[in-house]
Amino acid sequence: MEATPAVTAIACSCDAVARHAIRTLAEAGVEVPRDMSVTGFDDDPIAEWTSPPLTTIRQDFDEIGGRAFALLEKLLEGGAPDAAGETVPVSFVARGSVGSPGPRPLARTTRAGRARSRRMAS
Repeated sequence: MEATPAVTAIACSCDAVARHAIRTLAEAGVEVPRDMSVTGFDDDPIAEWTSPPLTTIRQDFDEIGGRAFALLEKLLEGGAPDAAGETVPVSFVARGSVGSPGPRPLARTTRAGRARSRRMAS
């Protein structure tokens, strides 16, 4: 029988989605981070108060807002914005929602999944 490794982590587009994922996983009996790691993006004020505290990527909202205002000001003064190369550094905030999962059973593929894999390989 063919097998595939089980999923061990979910990277979410924002902290709100990560909180929802943690709640949904808990309702399904999946424990974060023991069974599944979850990360967010933003580092909103609630991230450190979730259970477990959310590991996330911190954006500097003040910096983003300042740069956006400077671009808008330049536009209003008749200048051309030079936003194509704008990047704002982010930082990793390690908290409690990411862990190193132990050995896991492999998920079994269905007969249809094996047939699809064989068709794709040929």
